[in-house]
Amino acid sequence: MRGDTLKYQHIFAWTLVLLLLLLAVFGSHFMPYTIDEGDKVTMVRQQVDGEVKIAIPPFPPSKEHLLGTDHRGFDLLSLLLNGAKYTLGIGLAVTLARFLIAIPIGMYIGVTGIFRSPLRIMQVVSSSVPVILILFPALYSLSQTMAINSGLQPGDPRITFFSIAMFIMLVIAGIFTLADQIADRAQFFYRKEYVAAAKSLGASSGQIIVRHLLPQFRPELLYGFVTEYVQVLFLVGQLAVLGVFVGGSEVYFTEEMKFILLSSNGEWASMIAYGTDYLRNFQWIVVAPGLFFASSVLILSYFAHVLQKRLDRPVFIKRKPFWQQRGSLIAVPAVSIACVAILLFLPDKQPVALQVDATADQEHETRLLAQSTLDARVTGSNEKSFKLMLQNSTQFMKYLEAGKWEYARSYFEKAEAAPPEPWRTWIEALTAGGYKFVGAEKIYKNPISQKVASDAIPRYDVEVIVKNRSGQEERWLLVMKSSIYIVEAVGGPAQSVPDR
Repeated sequence: MRGDTLKYQHIFAWTLVLLLLLLAVFGSHFMPYTIDEGDKVTMVRQQVDGEVKIAIPPFPPSKEHLLGTDHRGFDLLSLLLNGAKYTLGIGLAVTLARFLIAIPIGMYIGVTGIFRSPLRIMQVVSSSVPVILILFPALYSLSQTMAINSGLQPGDPRITFFSIAMFIMLVIAGIFTLADQIADRAQFFYRKEYVAAAKSLGASSGQIIVRHLLPQFRPELLYGFVTEYVQVLFLVGQLAVLGVFVGGSEVYFTEEMKFILLSSNGEWASMIAYGTDYLRNFQWIVVAPGLFFASSVLILSYFAHVLQKRLDRPVFIKRKPFWQQRGSLIAVPAVSIACVAILLFLPDKQPVALQVDATADQEHETRLLAQSTLDARVTGSNEKSFKLMLQNSTQFMKYLEAGKWEYARSYFEKAEAAPPEPWRTWIEALTAGGYKFVGAEKIYKNPISQKVASDAIPRYDVEVIVKNRSGQEERWLLVMKSSIYIVEAVGGPAQSVPDR
């Protein structure tokens, strides 16, 4: 009875690990939304007590977004599904590389005894200090030098180089301890009688390792691999909390102008690090990635627990060749068919970059922004914020042109029910005075905002182009605080501001 229970636990554990592997490989195929500009929710207008009000992200869980959104307006579930391959993939790759290097080193040293003392010294040195204290200063300095957290696109060579450097450091950090453990076990088995018999028959050290030691090591290596995998995941999480992310991140400024780093690809540990600052107000931001990360660790820990029970009671597990196991013969084809079906019938929604390819209009906007007298780089989150500022200005002017003050007033923090001056004059000119709104084009740093250091939130002048009754262009200015709220107006009918 106990043997059947252990067998079913073994099957269940393997099933969970297989599902985790499928999530890592095919997670981006199950994303409900893409993570590009087309599916980003920048604002929602809500009717509250007869008034139109603007709600900006992050948005709580809803039918449209089951896990809510982040501050950029990206769907959290989509981000986490896309980030599964980064979190689970980097942990798996680091663990695999450690074992591929440590096994031959540990086996050779354990069998021959050569370099045993140097390995033990390196193990003591590397384990005497927490790994995070060794890795973080180097990785953080490198990330700052290469500007990894400045909104770089995923394909940028700097991100690739940093990812490779981080991978190498993570691998090296665990090799000596792992190789020392393998050397101890190899030395233990090397003293067995069957090994002595093989040596007496002329077997070389390499033959003894391949034919006698590795078969004995197989269950222990699998158990050690899983436990090492969990430790690597925790190490990646610790680095993320300290601001070192896999794949880099982008700089984002909230409406309160608070500086935060947001993962460019949805990597779980970096999402947890970002969400911890908002545990009080936006709990879903940290709960969602926390559940994904904790579930993965629990699955791997349960798998290691079942393996440990198998090592303690191997008699309850009957070993058969792979081709004689009915469950394997059914499971392998079924999983293969499912994987092929996913590739064929589900589109991969993973974007090449967080921003969609620029259209002609977007290129035009970018060119105009680049020509503006801004004191900030027009890249990354800044570019997105400026584009949103142009979009909001355009929509606001369209409401004025249509005479819909009840909608236009939602772009103010506080606005009167009836349009005050100069907005009344603007509305009269656009509705009955023959003026036509052309477009919002350029953005300038507000000169007062530049001079007043106490102004916590910088203000910008958005230039809007209108044509008067004679067809001549005039330039009016909307002074905006951040990318949402309008503060005041400069210029008006027959009071065109000079071009900068």
